[in-house]
Amino acid sequence: TATAPLAAAADVAATLEETHTIWRQVLGPLATPPRDRRQAGRRSRTNLEPFVAVLCVDRQQYLAELEPHEPAIGMTQGIYRAATRTLWLPQAVADAPAARATIRHEATHQLCAESRATSPLAGEANGFWAIEAVACYLESAAPATWGWTVGGPDAGRMPAARRLLVEDGFHVPLEEL
Repeated sequence: TATAPLAAAADVAATLEETHTIWRQVLGPLATPPRDRRQAGRRSRTNLEPFVAVLCVDRQQYLAELEPHEPAIGMTQGIYRAATRTLWLPQAVADAPAARATIRHEATHQLCAESRATSPLAGEANGFWAIEAVACYLESAAPATWGWTVGGPDAGRMPAARRLLVEDGFHVPLEEL
């Protein structure tokens, strides 16, 4: 769904489709229904409903729609809300140079949450780092002649993290973390 212009919606839709392809390439077992019910347990989900995404015409609409449910929404560039199974983006983010990374990040959350039966509390009390790691990993997707590459020392958020550690000396010991 979009209140943004059709061209912006088409660009976001194309990036979402690309992200689904990348996600299937990188995390294939999550995308493929198990052949045997014993592999998946009782909560396997084989019939997928369409994924829902909303592209707001501007940041004001994005904030107005989400602030009643997400008080800290002003700190975000996009969000996947598990409660409504909806990915939300403001058009300004979709038009930004780094838009694909934000779209891929949020779409990864949606694909992971909706492609298999998962707890609605996944990432709330624990496991948050794993969910964010996968989303950050897919942010770094780059086209290759045979498909897509992801990760690497110069991909995604790694250069900024390296600068924080090496140049700024910022480090939180694992024990404190």
